[in-house]
Amino acid sequence: MRIMIPTLGRHDKQISFDNLPKFLQDRTTLVVQPHEKDLYPNYPTLVLPEDNIGISRTRKFIYDHCHGDIFAMMDDD
Repeated sequence: MRIMIPTLGRHDKQISFDNLPKFLQDRTTLVVQPHEKDLYPNYPTLVLPEDNIGISRTRKFIYDHCHGDIFAMMDDD
């Protein structure tokens, strides 16, 4: 199972990711906008295709990316 966390503007306070146990962090990816991709050097990330696409299109992107896998989406706070 994979966990995807769409995030925006929280590079300095990743509450959800940081509070997960290590075995879940190993399965978790932050989904970030291109203009923030360099703000997460210590996190596994997936970069969206463009900036400011909104949460609905972000969730669709995650669905398309993970289609066929078991995955969950979590809020970033």
